[in-house]
Amino acid sequence: MADKPPSFLLSIRFMLALLGFLAYATQYTQKINMSVAIVCMINNTALSLQNNGTELAHEKLSEETLYENSSVLIGKSGDPEMSLVEDKCGAVDKNKKPMKDGPFPWTKDMQGLILATYFIGYFITEIPGGYMSLKFGPKRVLAISLLTSSILTMALPFFARFHYTALLFVRFVIGLAH
Repeated sequence: MADKPPSFLLSIRFMLALLGFLAYATQYTQKINMSVAIVCMINNTALSLQNNGTELAHEKLSEETLYENSSVLIGKSGDPEMSLVEDKCGAVDKNKKPMKDGPFPWTKDMQGLILATYFIGYFITEIPGGYMSLKFGPKRVLAISLLTSSILTMALPFFARFHYTALLFVRFVIGLAH
Protein backbone atom coordinates (compact mmCIF):
# COMPACT_ATOMS: atom_id res chain seq x y z
CA MET A 1 0.00 0.00 0.00
CA ALA A 2 1.06 3.51 -0.71
CA ASP A 3 1.48 5.90 2.18
CA LYS A 4 -1.03 8.71 2.33
CA PRO A 5 0.63 12.15 2.02
CA PRO A 6 0.29 14.36 5.10
CA SER A 7 -2.35 17.04 5.14
CA PHE A 8 -1.05 20.43 4.04
CA LEU A 9 -2.80 22.37 6.82
CA LEU A 10 -1.59 20.05 9.55
CA SER A 11 2.01 19.82 8.34
CA ILE A 12 4.87 21.09 10.49
CA ARG A 13 6.16 23.18 7.58
CA PHE A 14 2.83 25.01 7.29
CA MET A 15 2.63 25.64 11.05
CA LEU A 16 6.19 27.03 11.11
CA ALA A 17 5.41 29.29 8.18
CA LEU A 18 2.23 30.48 9.89
CA LEU A 19 4.03 31.16 13.20
CA GLY A 20 6.84 32.98 11.37
CA PHE A 21 4.31 35.10 9.50
CA LEU A 22 2.47 36.00 12.70
CA ALA A 23 5.72 36.84 14.50
CA TYR A 24 6.92 39.17 11.74
CA ALA A 25 3.46 40.71 11.36
CA THR A 26 3.52 41.46 15.10
CA GLN A 27 6.96 43.03 14.81
CA TYR A 28 5.84 45.13 11.85
CA THR A 29 2.81 46.43 13.73
CA GLN A 30 5.07 47.29 16.66
CA LYS A 31 7.31 49.17 14.25
CA ILE A 32 4.54 51.36 12.83
CA ASN A 33 2.23 51.71 15.84
CA MET A 34 3.81 54.94 17.06
CA SER A 35 3.61 56.46 13.58
CA VAL A 36 -0.15 55.94 13.67
CA ALA A 37 -0.74 56.75 17.34
CA ILE A 38 1.34 59.92 17.52
CA VAL A 39 -1.27 61.75 15.43
CA CYS A 40 -3.84 61.37 18.22
CA MET A 41 -1.33 61.86 21.03
CA ILE A 42 -0.33 65.40 20.06
CA ASN A 43 -2.04 68.43 21.55
CA ASN A 44 -2.22 70.58 18.43
CA THR A 45 -4.10 73.36 20.19
CA ALA A 46 -1.36 73.77 22.78
CA LEU A 47 1.30 73.74 20.07
CA SER A 48 -0.46 76.40 18.02
CA LEU A 49 -0.91 78.59 21.08
CA GLN A 50 2.71 78.01 22.08
CA ASN A 51 3.86 79.02 18.60
CA ASN A 52 1.75 82.18 18.81
CA GLY A 53 3.22 83.06 22.21
CA THR A 54 -0.09 82.55 24.03
CA GLU A 55 -0.46 80.80 27.38
CA LEU A 56 -1.04 77.07 27.37
CA ALA A 57 -4.10 77.34 29.62
CA HIS A 58 -6.65 74.93 28.20
CA GLU A 59 -9.42 76.54 30.20
CA LYS A 60 -9.18 79.69 28.10
CA LEU A 61 -10.03 77.79 24.93
CA SER A 62 -13.67 78.05 24.07
CA GLU A 63 -15.83 76.29 21.55
CA GLU A 64 -15.42 79.33 19.32
CA THR A 65 -11.62 78.97 19.14
CA LEU A 66 -10.64 76.04 16.99
CA TYR A 67 -11.97 73.03 15.20
CA GLU A 68 -9.28 70.59 14.32
CA ASN A 69 -8.68 68.02 11.70
CA SER A 70 -5.73 65.77 12.57
CA SER A 71 -3.40 67.90 10.47
CA VAL A 72 -5.39 71.03 9.66
CA LEU A 73 -6.73 73.57 12.14
CA ILE A 74 -9.96 75.16 11.00
CA GLY A 75 -11.14 78.35 12.69
CA LYS A 76 -14.82 78.91 13.32
CA SER A 77 -15.81 82.06 11.55
CA GLY A 78 -18.52 83.52 9.39
CA ASP A 79 -16.18 83.50 6.39
CA PRO A 80 -18.00 81.84 3.45
CA GLU A 81 -14.73 80.41 2.12
CA MET A 82 -14.06 78.77 5.50
CA SER A 83 -17.58 77.36 5.69
CA LEU A 84 -17.00 75.81 2.26
CA VAL A 85 -13.92 74.07 3.67
CA GLU A 86 -15.89 72.96 6.75
CA ASP A 87 -18.64 71.50 4.56
CA LYS A 88 -16.27 69.55 2.32
CA CYS A 89 -13.99 68.16 5.03
CA GLY A 90 -15.39 64.90 6.37
CA ALA A 91 -13.27 65.01 9.53
CA VAL A 92 -14.93 68.14 10.94
CA ASP A 93 -17.57 67.34 13.54
CA LYS A 94 -21.03 68.05 12.11
CA ASN A 95 -22.36 69.06 15.56
CA LYS A 96 -19.74 71.82 15.68
CA LYS A 97 -18.19 70.44 18.87
CA PRO A 98 -14.42 70.66 19.20
CA MET A 99 -12.73 67.34 18.61
CA LYS A 100 -10.62 65.96 21.46
CA ASP A 101 -6.95 66.87 21.43
CA GLY A 102 -4.14 64.63 22.62
CA PRO A 103 -2.34 65.21 25.93
CA PHE A 104 1.23 65.76 24.70
CA PRO A 105 2.53 69.14 23.46
CA TRP A 106 5.47 67.63 21.52
CA THR A 107 6.97 69.80 18.81
CA LYS A 108 7.57 68.48 15.29
CA ASP A 109 11.25 67.96 16.15
CA MET A 110 10.36 65.91 19.22
CA GLN A 111 7.87 63.87 17.20
CA GLY A 112 10.51 63.15 14.58
CA LEU A 113 12.99 62.11 17.25
CA ILE A 114 10.43 59.81 18.88
CA LEU A 115 9.78 58.13 15.54
CA ALA A 116 13.47 57.97 14.59
CA THR A 117 14.79 56.37 17.78
CA TYR A 118 13.18 53.05 16.86
CA PHE A 119 15.02 52.95 13.54
CA ILE A 120 18.34 53.90 15.14
CA GLY A 121 18.07 50.90 17.47
CA TYR A 122 16.87 48.72 14.60
CA PHE A 123 19.86 49.71 12.47
CA ILE A 124 22.39 49.02 15.24
CA THR A 125 21.31 45.39 15.77
CA GLU A 126 20.98 44.22 12.16
CA ILE A 127 24.38 42.46 12.01
CA PRO A 128 24.54 41.38 15.69
CA GLY A 129 21.01 39.94 15.36
CA GLY A 130 22.12 37.70 12.51
CA TYR A 131 25.14 36.57 14.49
CA MET A 132 22.98 35.79 17.54
CA SER A 133 20.63 33.76 15.31
CA LEU A 134 23.58 31.67 14.16
CA LYS A 135 24.90 31.21 17.68
CA PHE A 136 21.66 30.66 19.65
CA GLY A 137 19.20 29.64 16.93
CA PRO A 138 16.61 31.71 15.12
CA LYS A 139 13.65 30.49 17.22
CA ARG A 140 15.17 31.65 20.49
CA VAL A 141 16.30 34.99 19.11
CA LEU A 142 12.91 35.65 17.52
CA ALA A 143 11.04 34.58 20.67
CA ILE A 144 13.14 36.75 23.01
CA SER A 145 12.96 39.67 20.58
CA LEU A 146 9.20 39.41 20.25
CA LEU A 147 8.63 38.97 23.99
CA THR A 148 10.86 41.94 24.89
CA SER A 149 9.38 44.27 22.27
CA SER A 150 5.79 43.22 23.08
CA ILE A 151 6.18 43.93 26.80
CA LEU A 152 7.80 47.30 26.11
CA THR A 153 5.18 48.20 23.50
CA MET A 154 2.42 47.56 26.03
CA ALA A 155 4.26 49.84 28.47
CA LEU A 156 4.65 52.72 25.96
CA PRO A 157 1.69 54.76 27.29
CA PHE A 158 3.16 54.72 30.80
CA PHE A 159 6.56 55.90 29.55
CA ALA A 160 4.96 58.56 27.34
CA ARG A 161 3.11 60.00 30.34
CA PHE A 162 6.22 59.81 32.52
CA HIS A 163 8.50 61.83 30.21
CA TYR A 164 9.29 61.92 26.53
CA THR A 165 12.95 60.96 27.16
CA ALA A 166 11.71 57.71 28.76
CA LEU A 167 9.62 57.16 25.63
CA LEU A 168 12.70 57.78 23.48
CA PHE A 169 14.68 55.22 25.45
CA VAL A 170 11.96 52.57 25.26
CA ARG A 171 11.45 53.10 21.51
CA PHE A 172 15.24 52.72 21.09
CA VAL A 173 15.21 49.43 23.05
CA ILE A 174 12.26 48.15 20.99
CA GLY A 175 14.31 48.92 17.88
CA LEU A 176 17.26 47.05 19.38
CA ALA A 177 15.00 44.05 20.06
CA HIS A 178 13.82 43.94 16.47
